[in-house]
Amino acid sequence: MPDENAHINIVIRGSDGTERFFKIKPSTAFGKLKRGYAKLQNLDIGSLRLHYDGVPLSDHATPLDLDMIDGDVIENYIPQVGGGGSACFGRPGSLPSTAERYIISWFP
Repeated sequence: MPDENAHINIVIRGSDGTERFFKIKPSTAFGKLKRGYAKLQNLDIGSLRLHYDGVPLSDHATPLDLDMIDGDVIENYIPQVGGGGSACFGRPGSLPSTAERYIISWFP
């Protein structure tokens, strides 16, 4: 187990492939790391989705909680918005799916 006062180097890799390096204590909460990354990248903190080994990171969790080691990489996924709406709705001769009927009922 790493010493709580020692520092480790963590990499945050953006969805565009850019990498930012952070030297932090293993006891540093990911929320603090997230705020620093958002500020450096000029991003809205609410848009960040940090994952380690495919698992979303809680703001209160720490590298110590996850047994992270020096050089580990955290991925920042940007949520995809939209996609496919026009391809699914209104195809000539097609009936609306259950999801489409639900959406249509909300937006008549």
